[in-house]
Amino acid sequence: MIHKISGEYFNTKIHYLDVNGDKVTDIPDIANSLAQTSQNSSSQQCTQKFDSYWRQAENNRSSFKSKNLETYNHFFLWMNLHLQYQNLMTRL
Repeated sequence: MIHKISGEYFNTKIHYLDVNGDKVTDIPDIANSLAQTSQNSSSQQCTQKFDSYWRQAENNRSSFKSKNLETYNHFFLWMNLHLQYQNLMTRL
């Protein structure tokens, strides 16, 4: 425990990634292996129904306009936020 506190402790456990039975230990190789896996699970692996829904959703523009007049929708200045933070901290 003293070695950990003084900064002299080194973890000797080697982390690796098992790729088709091969142990990948180099960090760039692990990153590349994970990237390859994520490419395999991309939209090419989706059902046609989900793919058509996804394409339609991607073409729609998002609108965050609201007629809601709640205070969290109002414009605020950073100074207001800072003052509210200070107010909160004095209560604690």
